[in-house]
Amino acid sequence: MDHEATQALFSAYVDGELTAAERAVVDAHLAGCEACTAELATFRSTLAAMRGAVPVAPPDAFMDELKAQIRARSRGRFFGARRRGYGPEIASLVTLLIAVGVYVLLSVMQPTWLLR
Repeated sequence: MDHEATQALFSAYVDGELTAAERAVVDAHLAGCEACTAELATFRSTLAAMRGAVPVAPPDAFMDELKAQIRARSRGRFFGARRRGYGPEIASLVTLLIAVGVYVLLSVMQPTWLLR
């Protein structure tokens, strides 16, 4: 196993989420690789430091500014006003209803002038 593949598994390795076979492969690599062993130690110390961190709430205006930036860059596709008209759908429905109505009227009335 190479360095990159081993380091990609560090999180699962530390959390105990690897299968026995995967863990054995990582252990075998760590036994012969000082660089990855040092990297794993750094990873563990970083996790330990993060566990003691207190969550910090963003400033009140942060989310509003973030949404404004996303709205501007996406040209309103995200977080924009949800004003969607149903004009084409309503026009199609009305046309369909008129066509069905004309069909029913013609089939019920059976005008004799059409039969000539």
